[in-house]
Amino acid sequence: VRIGEVASLPSGAQRFTLCTAARDYDEVELALGGAHQVDNAVVAVRLLEQLEDLGLTIGAVAITRALAS
Repeated sequence: VRIGEVASLPSGAQRFTLCTAARDYDEVELALGGAHQVDNAVVAVRLLEQLEDLGLTIGAVAITRALAS
């Protein structure tokens, strides 16, 4: 997993680039503030990707929208 520089937004959200073994998400917005939330988001993304590997259809758009909300 590669995480780019994390930028804090005026809204309290965070923005960073994310690339996993499964997918390059490019720039991701995370609604939650705090450095530990980026790590939590990566865990959630990897779990969702594992579910996709098991046949569940989720998709990158759904994942990035969920992180941003």
